[in-house]
Amino acid sequence: MSTLGNLAFLCAFVGSFGGWLGDRVGGAKITMYVFFGMAAGIALIMASL
Repeated sequence: MSTLGNLAFLCAFVGSFGGWLGDRVGGAKITMYVFFGMAAGIALIMASL
């Protein structure tokens, strides 16, 4: 399987898990957690430069 195939499988898997989690917890909460997680990740990357 090619690298692109692996990424497609991973994206489909994560997308289905995210949909299940959003249905269970609530889409707004998941969006907020993801936003703050990405902001923290960017802050760590910027601090390391």
